Amino acid sequence: MRAGAEEAREELVRRIGSSEIVFLLAGLGGGTGSALLPLLTRDLRARGTLAVPVAFLPFHIELESNPDRRSNALGALSELEEMGGLLLALSNEKLRRFESLPMARVLQARNAYLHGLVESLVDMVEHPSQLNVDLASLKSHLAQSGVSTLLLSEEHISEPERLVHTALTDTLLDFELSENPSALVHVDGGSNLTLGTVDRVWRAMRRRLGEPRRMLVGTRTHPEPRHVVRLTAVVGGLRPRSVRDALVPLRAPPA
Repeated sequence: MRAGAEEAREELVRRIGSSEIVFLLAGLGGGTGSALLPLLTRDLRARGTLAVPVAFLPFHIELESNPDRRSNALGALSELEEMGGLLLALSNEKLRRFESLPMARVLQARNAYLHGLVESLVDMVEHPSQLNVDLASLKSHLAQSGVSTLLLSEEHISEPERLVHTALTDTLLDFELSENPSALVHVDGGSNLTLGTVDRVWRAMRRRLGEPRRMLVGTRTHPEPRHVVRLTAVVGGLRPRSVRDALVPLRAPPA
């Protein structure tokens, strides 16, 4: 599969063209996605593109019953973690929270979650803010932050601390923070968003991250009042191997 990926990479990079941000989606475990995702990520970043690999991690039972799938997934994640930058590892195992829903609805929920992540990141860098976070500042932040992930939450304007809690805990992404993280934090709200509310979000994020060594902040308000505030956070300095270790079951499945 690696040889086939090598042959396809130039054509795929050519077709992607000169896009500034590219999200690369692949299911890990099989040969094709596991081989192509690191290759394309490296090639696009070498051209100055903000390439964001999105790795769909297999269910644990898939890995337990097929050693090759585990080996392929771990190999791809190892390469991606060594590159640093943004890495979105969407965990199939975390979909078990929806186990009572029909399978089609579970996948819709996962896709909607991913769509929200993509939309929030692109919106943050493409549209000017009062405290601006553009593509250049995002790239600079990522270059200094090791492996990073993307967090998103929306809550009522009256609950800024809950906004931070939701972003860090209600996620389908696999990651683990180190003792020395960094963060880029962007708050998006309406004309009724006050400085006090924004400050509470920023301070709550600092506390939850354990006083990060570096935190870049941004905010945007829209002309009309809004009752919902959106938080977009790029959190870096993840614990080494934290994504790979997510493929190891925390406990034995029930008999």
